[in-house]
Amino acid sequence: MNFNHKMIFLIIILIMLSSLSTAAQAELVFGVPAKKAGIDMYEAWLPIIEQVEEISGLKINLTLVKDHEKLSHDMKLKKIDFGYFSPIPYVMAQEKINCKAIVMRVKYGSPYYKTGFIVKTDSPIDSIDDLYAKTLALTNQRDSTSGYFVPLAMLKEADIDPENDLQNIIYSGKHINVLKTVSFGIADVGAVKLYILEDSQNEKYVNQIKVIALSHFLPGSAVAVRQDLSEAAVSKLKNAFLDISLTKEGREALAMMNFNGFVQAEHELYRIIYRYLESAEAGEES
Repeated sequence: MNFNHKMIFLIIILIMLSSLSTAAQAELVFGVPAKKAGIDMYEAWLPIIEQVEEISGLKINLTLVKDHEKLSHDMKLKKIDFGYFSPIPYVMAQEKINCKAIVMRVKYGSPYYKTGFIVKTDSPIDSIDDLYAKTLALTNQRDSTSGYFVPLAMLKEADIDPENDLQNIIYSGKHINVLKTVSFGIADVGAVKLYILEDSQNEKYVNQIKVIALSHFLPGSAVAVRQDLSEAAVSKLKNAFLDISLTKEGREALAMMNFNGFVQAEHELYRIIYRYLESAEAGEES
């Protein structure tokens, strides 16, 4: 083999290796906490991820994990490249693995939402101060912003110790189950993300409850990436999520999660989340 042939051969090898490297970098894994939703969550997210793939030109594999702790753990091990985080699990993951939120979801027309305490319409409970010795329904222990951390923070800020001042805490797994638990009278009070009260499918339960306390506005759940993910990939992902609502196919995909679209995430928006997290965890180590 003469010199020219060797050079051509080396160039071909380098091009092949470069192509393989680029392909490998484009194989991204997106993680979503499934909790107890399982296949329903997968089916709802899959059309969105397919649209993000088409817009970004990146290959993305959707995977479900059991909770936010597992999502954060697998991102740290680089098994997952980016994931969908509820606000408080996001700030916890940000401190542990230095991930970065790039977009927030828009739901029912807003990227923000509130948590509320609900009771039956005929309940004598009118405020958080009336919750002593009552049964409280929450969603998932230490894995939900509006169904665990924020309501506990609100109780502690009202000088109510959830462990000692309540009769019992019931974990229902889902916000709709909290709504049903309160409407059926199984629990005296529950904490839910308030936009579920806007869902027409929940009307028969909504008619049986009233809201007695509200949180501050909270930033919505975010898509966060590993800090070491390439700038090019992050830029493509962010632009794809921001643009997904611009097409009919994209809007149909978003509707599977009752999303209207995504907006850019800013770290400053999560200041209130840090406050609630600090309040929720106050005294837990003592």
